[in-house]
Order: sequence, then C-alpha cells, then structure tokens
Amino acid sequence: FYSRPENTNINCTFDNNEYNSNEWIMRSRPYMNNYLNGMYVNDGKLVFNNVAGDTSFSTLYKYSDFEFEMDITDIRREPVIDSDGNIIYPVSSWIGFMFGSPLNNENFGNQVGRYPLIGFEAPIDQKTWEREKLDNGKNAPTRMFILGGGLDNGNIPLPSTFDFWEPKFEGTDVKVKIKVVDNLLNIYLSYEGVPETLVYSNTMKTSFEGYVYIYGMGNSYYVPEISLGASCGNFAVDNIKITNLDKDGNIIESEYVSNKGEEPIDYPYVDKNDDEEYLLKEIDGKGCSSNNKTSIIFVFSCVSLIYLAVKINFKGA
Repeated sequence: FYSRPENTNINCTFDNNEYNSNEWIMRSRPYMNNYLNGMYVNDGKLVFNNVAGDTSFSTLYKYSDFEFEMDITDIRREPVIDSDGNIIYPVSSWIGFMFGSPLNNENFGNQVGRYPLIGFEAPIDQKTWEREKLDNGKNAPTRMFILGGGLDNGNIPLPSTFDFWEPKFEGTDVKVKIKVVDNLLNIYLSYEGVPETLVYSNTMKTSFEGYVYIYGMGNSYYVPEISLGASCGNFAVDNIKITNLDKDGNIIESEYVSNKGEEPIDYPYVDKNDDEEYLLKEIDGKGCSSNNKTSIIFVFSCVSLIYLAVKINFKGA
C-alpha cells in the first residue's frame, strides 16, 4: 500500500513577520505559566521564547514521503541570572520534530512514543540549570534522540562538528534536513562552511502518514523531583521547507492567507483639542445653539429645557 495524501510544498520564510494560516497552526504554552512568554513570529523568525510543553508549530496537511528542512538559531546557551545572582531561566532545552501524527494541534503527551520524534538537546543539570559536565569538566556534548516508529535509539551523541549548543555557535544558523522515503529515515546537519552531513540513517518498521510538528519543550509548573524548572525552550527557527516526495504525489496549490488576518484600515487621525467648539453659544439672539459640530448637544440641551418646563407647569396645575 502506498499513500499519497493531498498536500502542498511549503516554503515558510516568515517574511513580514507572518506565515500562511492555510498551511500551519500554532500552539503556544509559556514556561512556568509566565504569560509574558510564548511562541510568536518576530524579526523574520519563529521565536520560541521561554516555552513549555505542548508548544508546537504544525502543518494543516498530512505528509507521507517528504523532505523537511529548517534553520535553528538563537539558542540560549547560558542560564539567565538576575542582578541578585538568582537563576531566572535555564539553558534552552530540546528542540523536537515529529511526523506521522493523525491528529492536528494535539497534546504532546498523547503523541510521544506513538509517532516518530526526533529531538536535539544539550543535557542540563537539574540543580545548576547549566549544561551538564563530564568528569573532565567539559560540557556534555549536544545529542540527538529518536523515539517511536520502532526506532527507540535513545541518546545519540552528535559529532563535535555539530555541538551547536557550544557558545562558538552563537549567531550561526544550523540547518536540519529530515528525509523520509519508503520508511527510510535520514537526518542531515549542516551550517555555513560545513557541508551537509548524514548523522543518522535507519529504516522504520512501518510507514507513517500524518501531520508534521516542530516542538519546543519546557516546564509549565513545578512538580517535586520531576519538574524543577530546569527545562525551558528558548530558540528560533527559520526557512522551513517541506517537499512532497511521494511517487506521483497529490500536490495542490495552497492559497496564501496571512495569520495576521486583514490589515486594519488606516483612518486619518485629527487631533482636536479646542474646547470652544463644545460650548453653547447665542447666535443672533435666537437662543442657545452651537456650531454645526456640536448641534447634537444643542438639540439635547433644548429638549431637556422643554421637558423641565413642562414638568414644572404640570406640578403647578
């Protein structure tokens, strides 16, 4: 059986700080319920700003055989410390990619382990919120993990060339490419000056047709011994591409609809601060009146006076 779901080729660059809402849906959760944080588009990138679990950017189309690309940038590589020496935010936690889910905009906990999940992370010390250290005092290397799809390979250390949580990668965009064809999963990494390198290849036990997710991960609340605040996603992604690789693929054109909606009408603003136009005036001995701009005030005032006069006369009668 060969599945050819109807979908579209995607090239999402976040120009004008927007994306096509006919292709993507956003699900944002803040770290430790701090609602000043979350996911949004800014400076031409998709920003995961101190996010917690269930933060995802997922497709509105299903894919079977495909190629996925994205640039990862702006990873927080050191903990944030306030003026009193208190740690506010830890080193950024793992960056995830999932495919094959039959559900769109779904809770992460309902999906993990069921569909292929690929993650990149630097191990974080739960006590110091810094990167874990090896016995020699150096940082534990950046690693990749793969769950689901019969590929539960656990943690796979990446080559030092791609230890992109190291400070020397500050300002460098690391390109991730994930290719799925006939159950074969290949993962590539590259960045400027370093050619595309195959870092993982394996055959899944079954094929998957479903939605594609990009995940940021962190804590949304404290749970003793489990959620101690050391997990917090803080990074950005850009230049997301998805290419249909199905044999005789069922590719359609996706109408572009900005997630911003329609642009508001720019009505001209005129500053009026002249109290004189609101004052009642006597014009040519004809009684109370105003200029045309305050005629409604004039009508209201005159009606009030008539009502008062009738009320007084009624009482006199």
